[in-house]
Amino acid sequence: MWHVGIDLHRATVVIAAVNDAGEAKGAVTIRCEGTAFIVETIRRLGTLRVVIEASGTYRWLYDLLRPYGTILLAHPLRLRAMIQRRFKTDKLDAQLLANLLRSPEAVIAWGWESREFYARWMHTDAPEMIRELQGPVLNLGSPQSSHAPALLDLVKKLFSKSCRIGQMR
Repeated sequence: MWHVGIDLHRATVVIAAVNDAGEAKGAVTIRCEGTAFIVETIRRLGTLRVVIEASGTYRWLYDLLRPYGTILLAHPLRLRAMIQRRFKTDKLDAQLLANLLRSPEAVIAWGWESREFYARWMHTDAPEMIRELQGPVLNLGSPQSSHAPALLDLVKKLFSKSCRIGQMR
């Protein structure tokens, strides 16, 4: 699968891609009015996920690419807070988005159901196993970085009070 980062501007889009094995395609810059070329560039990659920095003009690009794969939006302010670097170029931004999509820091699931639900679902009444399924857990079927266990601990601390968990529901 290809992971595609798109840095969108008024006049151009910069597209970079990296696959699951880490092989990168060089970033390309395409004028926004070249929608056929944008679609062809995306279609040539095959199975993919795309992340677009959600600027004020992202909607047309989201609608254009939606038929070709999963399209995700990145919050610009959160991206800036997460990534601080000295040099900023459009090609680096697009490559960074692709790499972030390829390698999530942590995928954390949340087991909301009751103890009885998990006992029926697992066909066991093992309290320790059921406790493991309730609350925040790492989704072991998803890629995780080496930081994932620490991020899970942080989430557990943030939501340790039952009033916060109730607010999330």
